[in-house]
Amino acid sequence: MSAELITSALLNVSDVTSIVGTRRSVSQLPQGTSMPALVYESISTMPVMTVNASNGAQLLMSRVQVTALALNAAGVDSVLSAVMSAMNLKSGTYAGKCVVSAVRDIRTGLAKDNDAGVWFGTQDFMIHWYE
Repeated sequence: MSAELITSALLNVSDVTSIVGTRRSVSQLPQGTSMPALVYESISTMPVMTVNASNGAQLLMSRVQVTALALNAAGVDSVLSAVMSAMNLKSGTYAGKCVVSAVRDIRTGLAKDNDAGVWFGTQDFMIHWYE
């Protein structure tokens, strides 16, 4: 759960909150959430082995996926741009954890859910942090 807490802390900046407000959620938005909004979740977390296998704090690598949702493609692009600014090339202490680096990874193309009438797109980040 710490990767989600780190992501939440990284996304808690005015660039993001000015667009989505508090419409940010882990894994799934509550039904009836207005747009734009975003969802984030940890896809995987794996230990990074040290070269000398020494004892100490465990370095972890988490893949985190952030999905932006909006009523149009431009809205999704706006949210993802704010997310990129908030998360890419960041390091420091977030949610009480030492984050070595947060770096962008895969970004999907935009798509529309015709049933829900919502556009969406995702951006993945690789976060190296100490447990």
